[in-house]
Amino acid sequence: MINFGARSKVINEKEFKVEPFNVRTAFRMQAKLARIFGPALACLMPEKGLDSNVDFSKLLAGLFEELTEDAFDKLISELLSRAFLIQDGQMLELRKDEVLNLAFLGSTMDLYKVIWFVLEVNYPDFLSQVGDFGSLLKTDSKSKVNDTGKKSVRRSAN
Repeated sequence: MINFGARSKVINEKEFKVEPFNVRTAFRMQAKLARIFGPALACLMPEKGLDSNVDFSKLLAGLFEELTEDAFDKLISELLSRAFLIQDGQMLELRKDEVLNLAFLGSTMDLYKVIWFVLEVNYPDFLSQVGDFGSLLKTDSKSKVNDTGKKSVRRSAN
């Protein structure tokens, strides 16, 4: 089976690959994400666009108040169901605990960057409408697409 839209990205010197969800999974996940994050995004995006005066700590506290630890864990697992750490030429499934530890131990913020990458791969049309919200999770890296269509990120020398 050809995997349309699979992309790779390097985040903090680790390569990750994300394969798109099938359409039914993408719709179901979009509905779940809208239920969870919709109210928070609405607070961030008044009619004029992204509100830079939002208190993100209160926003996140309110968001996670409604999301139990188990629900959060399940959501992360579902989002990472088609995400992999590439190591020594092998694709290691990120939804497995030992791979999660290998990839993110001591660098949990990178997990959120990979989740944002999962959303970029699966919902590029939606994210283009969200505006600058994604810039909060972007790395300080420069992205480029090579001849194979594979997206990679190179750390800047700064």
